[in-house]
Amino acid sequence: MANLLDLMGEADRERMLDAYKKRTEKGKDTKVPPETYLICEFATYFGWDGLQAIRNNDITLEEVYVLLEGMRK
Repeated sequence: MANLLDLMGEADRERMLDAYKKRTEKGKDTKVPPETYLICEFATYFGWDGLQAIRNNDITLEEVYVLLEGMRK
């Protein structure tokens, strides 16, 4: 089974790993913003394509909320 890093393109993978390293440096605030949980939940239900739709602004925030509400029922 492939993991998320295997599914990402090389540029996306490097950008994500760099952001992770910067965020976890000693002394930095590591609190996760609430939007991250929302995006993670959406990606759990709709997979990599759903995450890409959010990243590329192919889906509005209102649509995200409606779809998540439907999936939670």
